[in-house]
Amino acid sequence: MAIQTRSSLLAAAIATVALTLAGCAGSTASPAASSTTPAGSTATTTSLAATSNAADTGATTGKSAENELDGRLFISTGATDDHQLVGNSTVMMTFSGNQISVIAGCNTLFGGATVTDGVLDAPTLASSMMACSAELTAQDQWLSEFLSSKPTVAVDGQTLTLKSGADQLTLKAAPTDNSTELDGRSFVSTGAAGDHPLVAGSTVTIRFAAAQLSANAGCNTLAGGVTLTGGVVAAGTLASTLIGCADDLAKQDSWLSEFLTSKPTWTLSGDTLTLKNPTDQLTLKSAPPDSAVTAPTSS
Repeated sequence: MAIQTRSSLLAAAIATVALTLAGCAGSTASPAASSTTPAGSTATTTSLAATSNAADTGATTGKSAENELDGRLFISTGATDDHQLVGNSTVMMTFSGNQISVIAGCNTLFGGATVTDGVLDAPTLASSMMACSAELTAQDQWLSEFLSSKPTVAVDGQTLTLKSGADQLTLKAAPTDNSTELDGRSFVSTGAAGDHPLVAGSTVTIRFAAAQLSANAGCNTLAGGVTLTGGVVAAGTLASTLIGCADDLAKQDSWLSEFLTSKPTWTLSGDTLTLKNPTDQLTLKSAPPDSAVTAPTSS
């Protein structure tokens, strides 16, 4: 059985969802622009697998697990100066190769990104198109502008600090115990109990890869960051493709998004994965690699 790397799986998942969302929204996430270095000067450009050293940020260069960004999820601990985070909201930031995916309480931003001499370059970020409260909409806009402003990057152990002008965003690396039992695996539903039985003839497919999940319940594909610490699925707001669905499948898509973001508990017994919240339970079986979630394409 061929085994794909975590980074390639995640990069493929993000790229697939990005292309589908962009097609629906009329925008395309562009890769980071290449840098031109003047004669006689040297710039260090890296993928997000390791930070570059910048004297004014205190960023540490190295390939140790502590300082790598690639394949890792960071969760905000605070923002300072000109922008304070909306109450009870957090920023979840995931890196994969030359891609970044960020959620700040409503929509997901995603696109190409590189780090050059301790500066994050993410010039064109696409966005999902979910309706948000006015304050979360403003926060999404601020975050997009902040990440596109070439903030400096500093990694100190498990702490990631981004700074641009008067704004600073501090994040902590999420626990990595989600990478053992579920990472790189797909699961297909065998049944659902509670308030929302599955639509007849439909199944739910869920894939976990490097602090990301993707899921499909018969029509649209959901994707976003996740941690699985303490037996709880803690997912941020999930981006969705925008395929037209039959009414029953559209309702099932909405239910699945709400279920996965309700912090259900998870247990794995052999090849059986059980997700459960106070009202619903979803039971799934481990699936072969060809059952990996893929975003459907619109006609």
